[in-house]
Amino acid sequence: MGVHYKMPASLEGIVRIDKELRKQHDGTLQDYMGFYISFNNDEDRYYCTPDDAIIFGRTGADGDHFAFFTFNRSISDLEEAPVIFI
Repeated sequence: MGVHYKMPASLEGIVRIDKELRKQHDGTLQDYMGFYISFNNDEDRYYCTPDDAIIFGRTGADGDHFAFFTFNRSISDLEEAPVIFI
């Protein structure tokens, strides 16, 4: 895609939680909740993923993934973008 957004602060907080889980309990959000953090990774994009969606996580099952929807890149702050489930 070529367009990269800065990770929003709320997602940075989730990444911190994931790192603490690794350090304190030898587990991750994936282990406890089935959620893989995958910010702005085009490898997790499917044919059905909207072009203006910025992926931030996936379930690891059946192509289910979460993304910020940028309305044709008109939203520059991902904290303001709606979250969609694909």
